[in-house]
Amino acid sequence: MQLRAEQIMRSPRTAQLLRSAAGHEVVYGTTGSGKTHWVKQLLADDEANGREVWVIDPIGGTSLPEWRDRAARFAKGVEEAPALLAPLAAPVQRDATLRPATLTIECANWVLDDSLCRALVEQVLSEARGRDIRVRLIVNTLNLTSFGGSLTIRTSVLGNAQAVA
Repeated sequence: MQLRAEQIMRSPRTAQLLRSAAGHEVVYGTTGSGKTHWVKQLLADDEANGREVWVIDPIGGTSLPEWRDRAARFAKGVEEAPALLAPLAAPVQRDATLRPATLTIECANWVLDDSLCRALVEQVLSEARGRDIRVRLIVNTLNLTSFGGSLTIRTSVLGNAQAVA
């Protein structure tokens, strides 16, 4: 039996999930705490709910390999991330038919350390509400360096965030 994200969120875990009022999420915890397993379930729920799943896995695609073919877009390294982020960061076109999307960034600090990726994620977050884009970052800690030093990103994903229990 496959567990749904709601069931996993109720389980005692070391990894934690914070969800902002805008629907953005941060999954955080130490190595081995269950972050990746939890994220796989959240991605499956996104897919089941009709959201396009966009994934950046900077560890060569090894953290979330099953999503290489399942995701609408998948980047398996920081060098591929700007090409994935650019369409989400573009201003919405009036006649565009947009599907709701969730952008998940595994090891977000690695991606956000890149200045171009950081700027693109900031732009995605500014376009998110009008385009029904949710951003989910997976990090080890909640310090500013986990967000590439960007107060904009940290505030956007953690603003009014509530722990999901």
